[in-house]
Amino acid sequence: MRRSLWLVPTLLLAIAALADAAVWYVVEHRMGEGLAAWVAARRAEGWTVTAVAPEPGGWPIAATLTLRDFELSGGMLDIPDGLSWRADRVVLRLTPTDPHVLHIEAVGLQHVRVSDAPGIAYSATHLEVLVPLRSEPLAQVLDLRGAGLRARVDAGGKPDSMTVDTLSAQIVLHPAAGRRQPAVSLAGAADNIALPQDVDWPLGPHVRSLTLEGAVDGPLPDAPSLAGRATQWRDGGGQVELQNVGLHWGALNLTAHATLGLDDELQPKGSATAQVSGYAPTLDVLAKHGVISNSAAIAAKAMLSLIAATPVSGGPSEVEVPLSLKQGVLSMHQVPLVRLPRLDWPAS
Repeated sequence: MRRSLWLVPTLLLAIAALADAAVWYVVEHRMGEGLAAWVAARRAEGWTVTAVAPEPGGWPIAATLTLRDFELSGGMLDIPDGLSWRADRVVLRLTPTDPHVLHIEAVGLQHVRVSDAPGIAYSATHLEVLVPLRSEPLAQVLDLRGAGLRARVDAGGKPDSMTVDTLSAQIVLHPAAGRRQPAVSLAGAADNIALPQDVDWPLGPHVRSLTLEGAVDGPLPDAPSLAGRATQWRDGGGQVELQNVGLHWGALNLTAHATLGLDDELQPKGSATAQVSGYAPTLDVLAKHGVISNSAAIAAKAMLSLIAATPVSGGPSEVEVPLSLKQGVLSMHQVPLVRLPRLDWPAS
């Protein structure tokens, strides 16, 4: 009798294990089908996608597909000279506790190149993108999460490095967005950014935090060249709305919102309002490094000191600063601060 009592839970455990294995097999098979469809779609758009044959795994905790030596390159229609990205491994993962979100994790050494800029090799203790499998019909949401990023960069002809402790971003794509509707929305943050040491950064090599929240209004252009797309976007009322920008770098502590667009010559234009503390030492160090002129720094400090206020709770004085960008010149209260380099659009 006792032996039969033990047989029941053993049989139930065996059935549960077989059921779990069957579910894992079905999910892994569907992941493989989805991956094949995605690769075919990208190749039809002119992209190159290569990788070693997917390796299934993860049972019983999750269903995974591992792609080794993964490389994605293309995008010539949208980016001059395109872009390329490769990784030692890319792991696709679905878990029973979160079955409607696909986790895409990049593992090992990675390399990215955008346009004709030098390629950057980097790695991370953790770097993944979360893709909801049940998103809105007219929107695609991407969640990026990273920690312990370390990039090898070329600073002044010498090998150097750049690190980021934590990185997060949520990107929402609305391909069918109309006029004055957000076609691309972005909310991101990065903490403890260590810049290359061999570069003379005016505000120092350590950025405590950077946050950004904004959107690019539609409709998205479809002209064959970048210059044509920029013209089409401008003529369609396109603009960039930055609802919240935050920067804590050296003595500078800034929060701002801005509206940006393109002028008749396809150069950036716009206006912004910033709440700034630490403005006096920041202007001094920018003048010392030649970013702005000494006369501009003196005029700006004199003007800001008249309207600055000390917070009730104490601390450094704060000031609300109106900024404008017109004909390549960034100004504050009509005081020119710096001339920005001209933006050249490739004709094809």
